[in-house]
Amino acid sequence: MKTTVKRIALEVAVAAVLILGGVPVSSGADLTALMLFSCDAEGNPAGDFVWDTRGLDSDFYKLWLASGVPGGDPDGLTGAFINGPAWAAAPINLTLVPGTNEFTLFFEHNGPWTGFALNLFFGGESRPALSVKAPWRTSDAIPPFTANHALRAYSLTSYPAPDAPAAGTTSAVIDGRRVEVVAYYVAATNVFNVDRVSSHAARTDGGLDYVGTFTLVVGPRRPTQNIKIDLHVTEVTVCWESEAGSRYQVEYRSRGPQASWVPLGEPVDGTGEMVCAVDRIPLGEPQRFYRVSALE
Repeated sequence: MKTTVKRIALEVAVAAVLILGGVPVSSGADLTALMLFSCDAEGNPAGDFVWDTRGLDSDFYKLWLASGVPGGDPDGLTGAFINGPAWAAAPINLTLVPGTNEFTLFFEHNGPWTGFALNLFFGGESRPALSVKAPWRTSDAIPPFTANHALRAYSLTSYPAPDAPAAGTTSAVIDGRRVEVVAYYVAATNVFNVDRVSSHAARTDGGLDYVGTFTLVVGPRRPTQNIKIDLHVTEVTVCWESEAGSRYQVEYRSRGPQASWVPLGEPVDGTGEMVCAVDRIPLGEPQRFYRVSALE
C-alpha cells in the first residue's frame, strides 16, 4: 500500500503543476446589459424612471451606446451607435478588452432628475455585478461617483418595479478578471446640447438627450495558484487560493490514454481565500490525476 500511496502523490503533484499554466484565457468579460435609473443621494430609485438595454420584453425607455467618451478619441458624442437603431436591437453583448473600455450613453430626457444610478450586468446574469451612482453633471465640473449600496434597485427581471439590491461595489472579478468602473457621470441636457435618440429608437426626435459616460478597466486573467494536496490513502483533498467572485471546477481522470476528465462534484465558489474539494477514491482505482479550472 505504501508504494501505491507514493504513486498517487506523485501523479497528483504532477497534475497540480500542470494546472498552474492551464487556466483558459479569453479576451475579456462580456457586458450583456445596462440599466440606469433616477435616484436620490443614497442611490434609491427616485421618480421610478428607468432606462435599459433590454429589447421588446421591457417597455422601459432605452439606453443607446457609442464607443469612446464625450470629446475623446474616439469621440462618443459623434461615434456610431453600438446598439439600435430600433427598440428590438437595444440589447448588447460586448466582449471587453483587457485595459480601458470607454462608452458614451444617450437616453431620452423626461424630467429634471438630479441623480442617476447605473447597474452593469455581465455574462447574461440577471443581477448587477457593478453598481454606481452620482449627482448629475450640470457644468464643466464632473461630480464624483460612488458604489451604489441601495437595497431596492433594479435587475433584469424588474418590470415595472425594482426587485433586487444594487451590487454595492465598483469592482468585481468577472470571467477571471478584475473589472472596475473608473469613471461615470450623466450630464444635464444643456451640457452637450445633443439630439440623437428618442425614447425607444436611436433616432432624433427634436428634444435634447441626456448624455452619460462610463469607463471600465479590465485586468489580466488571474491564474489559479498555490494548489495544495493532502493525501490519506483513499482520500485526496485539493486546495487552492481562490478569487472572490470566481467559480472553479475540480476535475479528475483515471490513469490511461483513453481516460477523460470528470467533474469532481459541483463548481466551487471562490472566497478570496484557500478553498478545498475532497475526493474519496474507490477501491480498485488507486491512481487519479486532478486539475482545477476557473469557469468561463
